[in-house]
Amino acid sequence: MKGDVDIIVGSKDVDNVLELFKLTRVAANNFTSVAITENSIYDNWRPISVDNTANNLFYLSKQSYADYDDYNQSLKMATVSLT
Repeated sequence: MKGDVDIIVGSKDVDNVLELFKLTRVAANNFTSVAITENSIYDNWRPISVDNTANNLFYLSKQSYADYDDYNQSLKMATVSLT
C-alpha cells in the first residue's frame, strides 16, 4: 500500500456490521472490492497497514465504544495481499 494510491483498505457497513474491504482502482471512477473480513459479530475498523513482505494488516474489532475512555476493542491482524 505504501506508494500505491490505487489500493485502499477501509470499512463499510454490511448488514449493520462494519467489515474491512480492499478496494483497487481499475479506472478513474471504478474500483473492485474484495472482502477482508466477513460474517463478523463486531465492527472491524481503523485498518493500519505495515510495510513489510508479510502484508500484515492490523485493525480494531469493536465490541463497544461509548466514548474515548469507555470502550471494549481488540487489536487483530490479517495477512492479505496488498498489491
